[in-house]
Amino acid sequence: MRTGEAPTASELAREIGLVLQDATLSKARPYGVELIVAGADDDGAPALYHIDAAGGVTAWRAVAIGRGAASHMARLEEGFEAGGDLAAGKALAAKALAPEGKEPRAAAVAPAASMFVPSRRRRDT
Repeated sequence: MRTGEAPTASELAREIGLVLQDATLSKARPYGVELIVAGADDDGAPALYHIDAAGGVTAWRAVAIGRGAASHMARLEEGFEAGGDLAAGKALAAKALAPEGKEPRAAAVAPAASMFVPSRRRRDT
């Protein structure tokens, strides 16, 4: 990551994945979470990453996790169009996540985020 600059989506996903992987490999209690990171990469292109509970990072064009993921993924795959714009992507995501037969609700998304990753090295005191 670059100091003083916002991380790209891939950098953020990779760093979070390392934190989860360190917990898993050190035989500490794993976090037991899956995450989706969306944003832009160095070239400004949209990027979407799934981080599994063990810290594995996978790039996706569309992804759903959690309860109902299979039906949400089916709706995403059905409506996905390569090269679609941001508005079309947001509308598809809202439609995929809406309960069957109900109108999608809008959700607010933070325009930017920053992250602090503590050192993974132990300090001897």
